[in-house]
Order: sequence, then C-alpha cells, then structure tokens
Amino acid sequence: MAKSSFVLYTRYMPLLDSLNDKELASLMRAVFRYASDGSEPKLRTKAERIAFAVIKEQLDYDLEKYERIVERNRENGKKHTSAKAEIVQNDDPKTGNDGDMRRPSPQRTSFTRSSSPSEIFGKEMFKSDGIFGFKSVYGTDMQRTYKGG
Repeated sequence: MAKSSFVLYTRYMPLLDSLNDKELASLMRAVFRYASDGSEPKLRTKAERIAFAVIKEQLDYDLEKYERIVERNRENGKKHTSAKAEIVQNDDPKTGNDGDMRRPSPQRTSFTRSSSPSEIFGKEMFKSDGIFGFKSVYGTDMQRTYKGG
C-alpha cells in the first residue's frame, strides 16, 4: 500500500470489544502490517479473521478512494500547468499588459492603527458634528456617532 496512514473507524468498537486482549493485539498488528505493505496476515482465531475481513474491506475502499483523489488532483494540476503555459503574450502599450493576459490584481490599501474613519473614508462622509449617515442592508437610514479623530 502507498499511504503512510490509515483510518480506524469507531463503528468497529463492538467488533473489537468481542476480542480478548491477545486477539486484539494480534489483530492490530495484522491491520498495521496490511496497511503498510499489503501482506495478508495469518490470524489464529475465527473472531480475529472476521474482524480483519471487516477492517480490510474498509481499508481497501479508503485506499481506492485516496488513489482516485490523487489521480484527479494530478490531472487538475496538469491542466493548470498547461493553461499557465498557454498564456498569450501581449506587450500592448495601450492596455498596459506586459505579457500577461490575466487580470491585474487590485491595489491594496493599508491602514495604520491610528487611521481615523475620516482619513479612511474621506472627510465628505462626515458631518461637522461627528455624525455620519449611511444606508443599512435593509435600506433604512441610520446614523452613527464617531467620537475622535
């Protein structure tokens, strides 16, 4: 098996509770061996073999699911890489593109901790008495009082 980890589900608890400590230890060693290298164990008791069969079926299903996801991600990665390679070069001074046809990222504005709302949003938004108005998401007029800068 290719993975370095696996999942044991809590729904196995009733099955594991039916085993004594020696059987449980033997089963856990067998599960870990199977998950790490795929080797079929030689279990002594019928209870161990039944428990292993149940866990093995889920381990196999989980591994197949994992491999499908890995393959899907690999294909998506190939698509993304080939799409990146196909970006059309366009050195058009009119549009300002310098070879990359993707949309340029927006300008980011940084605010300092001491920035006041009037510095951030502009003085025209604030009235002289420190009250500014805005529309709420419900369309009603609301007012907030700002104390400070």
